[in-house]
Amino acid sequence: MTMEKFYNPVKIYQGKDSLQELKNTVNELAARNILLLTYHQDVMKHEVMNEVLDILDQYHVVTKVFTVSNPDINDLYQLYNDTKDESIDLVIAVGGGSVLDVAKSLCCLYADKDDSVNDIRHKIKNKQYKKPKCHWLGLPTTCGTGSEVTCWATIWDREQESKLSLESQQNYAYAVFVDPRLLISMPKSLVVSSALDATAHATEAYWAKHTNMISKIYALSAIQMILPHLEAIMAGDQRLVHYDALSKGSMLAGMAFSNTKTTACHSISYPLTLNYNIPHGAAVSLLIEPVMKKNLMILDNQEQLLSAFGVKNVDELGSKIKNYLQQVGIETSLKKWNVKKEDLKVLVSHCFTAGRMENNPRDLDENDVYDILESIY
Repeated sequence: MTMEKFYNPVKIYQGKDSLQELKNTVNELAARNILLLTYHQDVMKHEVMNEVLDILDQYHVVTKVFTVSNPDINDLYQLYNDTKDESIDLVIAVGGGSVLDVAKSLCCLYADKDDSVNDIRHKIKNKQYKKPKCHWLGLPTTCGTGSEVTCWATIWDREQESKLSLESQQNYAYAVFVDPRLLISMPKSLVVSSALDATAHATEAYWAKHTNMISKIYALSAIQMILPHLEAIMAGDQRLVHYDALSKGSMLAGMAFSNTKTTACHSISYPLTLNYNIPHGAAVSLLIEPVMKKNLMILDNQEQLLSAFGVKNVDELGSKIKNYLQQVGIETSLKKWNVKKEDLKVLVSHCFTAGRMENNPRDLDENDVYDILESIY
């Protein structure tokens, strides 16, 4: 009998009334200078943002719009450089995973003085960042990343063709406000790719080497909650109840992998997004089927996982995922994303992300990864 452990300190307020707690939370933190980071200028016109702005009216607020998806280290440095002299003592992030990850990163970077991109690159690569200088609050606007309840941030380094991870147990959000009203304006293609990203988080949390009983419970609950409501939205039902379920499911998936990290699906997906601009949710979800086939022989309670997806076998699961993507016009083969067959061997060497690939329940070698890539070509 092994010991189970689970840790996640984030205060979670979920539902359309969750912002009622924002004022008390900001007061608790005694913030004076607040960075309000949003993903688009138009979000400032949203009814939810009107409530946020009313609450923040008595504070000194620096507002920055960060429109970059999959942010590069140069983007992060530019935003850091623009705000480092503002004495920020609270960051409020309104957006998807990219905005939330940048918010987390800034909290760590504000604790020190960095004069160049190379300073930040070195610090993140070598895990030499200090204790975060300030707290951050999250208002997620997508239903996939789970970034609101994890302590790590993904930053891309395109110059060096790598993916960086800034992670600190001290950098969980102080609180998050998961309001489903922020999801309704999402285009269907983003709804699908985000929701499938969440199911990948849940799947990988379920089978990760570092999994635990609580993460498994969260993972199965997340998948079961997401898929029926995703199908309803794809069928044209825009009721808030469906977006509420997606926001809950994404959050549960985030809770699941906040203690396990991801595995081979994410590790293999990173160069696909970095080099071919395949949306992260599409890239990682296409890998669930072939990676699951590699893991199946040593996977405990595989029937529970397949049942959560509402399928009887892995082939049926692969078809289901591809169908979701195809319905919103997202290509489901690497060839259609202009990946050349001869590129696969080169790609393989970039698919072994530290902390992710070795967390896969079955050890995979380069031949395994080539087989996986070829299966979705």
